[in-house]
Amino acid sequence: MKKAILFLLAACITMGAVAAGPEVIEPQKLPHMAHKILAAYFAGDEVVEAHKEKSKMDIAFDARLASGAYLTFDKQGNWTSVTTTPAPLPKRLIPGKIIMFLNANNAKQCEDVVAIYHDRDTGNYTLLFADASTLTFDEHYNLIEP
Repeated sequence: MKKAILFLLAACITMGAVAAGPEVIEPQKLPHMAHKILAAYFAGDEVVEAHKEKSKMDIAFDARLASGAYLTFDKQGNWTSVTTTPAPLPKRLIPGKIIMFLNANNAKQCEDVVAIYHDRDTGNYTLLFADASTLTFDEHYNLIEP
C-alpha cells in the first residue's frame, strides 16, 4: 500500500513538473490582441511556432515567425518583447518619443534596432542594437541606461 501511495505521489509530482513548461499551441490560440499586433507589424509573416506558458502568477505566450522574428506576449496579448535579429525591427514598434530622442541625439539609428523589451510593471523600454549595445528608457521615455 505504501508503495502504491508513493508511486501515485511521484506520478503527480512528475506530471506537475511536465505541465509547468511551455505548451505548444496552435497559432490560432494566441490572444486576439497578439493576432492584431502580428497583422499590423508582421503582415504576411507566418507564425511557425507558438507556445503558452503558465506560471503560478501569470500566463505568457510566444510566437516564432517564418522570418525568424520572435515575439512574447502577456496574457492579454500585448507584446512584451520583439526580436528580429538580424533584420531591423519595424520602426512603428518603437515609441515615437524614443525615435525623436534617437534622431535628436544621434545616439543610434532606428534601423539598427533588432530587439525591444517593454517591462509592463515599470514601463521601461530597452532597445537592443545590431552592435549588441542597449539603451533603456523609463516610462516617460527619458534615457536611464546608456
